[in-house]
Amino acid sequence: MARSIARTIPVVFALAVIAGTQSCSILRSNLQTVEPGQFYRSGQMYGIELDAAIGWKEIKTVVNLRGENPDESWYSCEVAVCEQNDVAHHDLSWTMRRIPTPESLLQLIDWINSEPRPILVHCQAGVHRAAVASAVYRLLRGDSVEEAREEFGIFFMDAPIGALLDLYDESKPFEKWAREDYPAIYAAYTAE
Repeated sequence: MARSIARTIPVVFALAVIAGTQSCSILRSNLQTVEPGQFYRSGQMYGIELDAAIGWKEIKTVVNLRGENPDESWYSCEVAVCEQNDVAHHDLSWTMRRIPTPESLLQLIDWINSEPRPILVHCQAGVHRAAVASAVYRLLRGDSVEEAREEFGIFFMDAPIGALLDLYDESKPFEKWAREDYPAIYAAYTAE
């Protein structure tokens, strides 16, 4: 009996370590729910992490906010995992240092409106670019700027990309504002 228990303990321990590693991996990637079954955000996930998140959250579309990087291993791995899981993959080159261009904002809006859900948006850490993309999602579904700003966590601080929400005056629905007013606002803002 004692020998049986002695053999079982290492097996149980090994399984616990594997399960814990998987959980920590998902936690390390900063995977967060914006709207259950519809929209998620995260930092960069690699191989098995992304594969697990796709399976767990049933992700149908991934939007990479780090831009297309075909020479980087993280990028080729991400594209391969998406292909293996029949998940749509899109790229936008956003930076935390400035607000999104009108073209890239409208592209994100179009993907949110048309791509299969759930959608996962990610940047490097899931703190700045993914937070703004998540705020855009919330504005599109009718949340106020104040509610959308809840996506900006404690580490967001005053990243320049967050000024997008400061520029939106809520005088019209967000998508209409983005299409009609934002291009001129962006031009004036970036000319300063």
